[in-house]
Amino acid sequence: IIAENDLETLNSLPNLKDHQTMDAKWYRMILAKKQFQSELFEQLYAEIEQRFKEQNDMDQLAKLFKTKASYFEDAGKYQDALDFYRKTESIFVEKKMFAPLGWLLMEMGILYKNINRFSDSLDFHRRAWDIFIAHDLKEGINQCRKNLEVTVSKAAHQNHDATFDQRLNEYFSLIDQQKIDELIHRIESGIDIWRKNESH
Repeated sequence: IIAENDLETLNSLPNLKDHQTMDAKWYRMILAKKQFQSELFEQLYAEIEQRFKEQNDMDQLAKLFKTKASYFEDAGKYQDALDFYRKTESIFVEKKMFAPLGWLLMEMGILYKNINRFSDSLDFHRRAWDIFIAHDLKEGINQCRKNLEVTVSKAAHQNHDATFDQRLNEYFSLIDQQKIDELIHRIESGIDIWRKNESH
């Protein structure tokens, strides 16, 4: 499926509106989303959702639900966006798609941060962090750290809720432990190399 942000490619596709294949409908839906054509977006979304449900294609439904969540988020309808993020989450959990699940949870954490629900933001980043650590997904781990810095910076200028500091301390504890584990690993690796060199 074409990248959602590739608007130039979408516009360059020949006679797009005249094609009725599923790919063409998907492209047209993304283009309608980008151009804020709500009625067309909803129409195409409904057609695509019906087809994927008939085919019981859960992978494509997850992508579709995530697209709908992004659509609602762009429109400022945050509760609707969260509802569709949760639909996506349930599929990822059922199919044990851990990497996409981790990134999805981070997106939900960012949404909560954007609406000043900082404890919820930390909760979702914590869940994402646990997944990334368990599956050694370093890019996700690094992004969690960056997101935390943004969340803390924003929270510092807002009246955050009472549980935020406690959640924040828990999060920092996780990060500190990860740094300790990485340091231990590097030390142990260095000792192993030194022993091998000494044995020759």
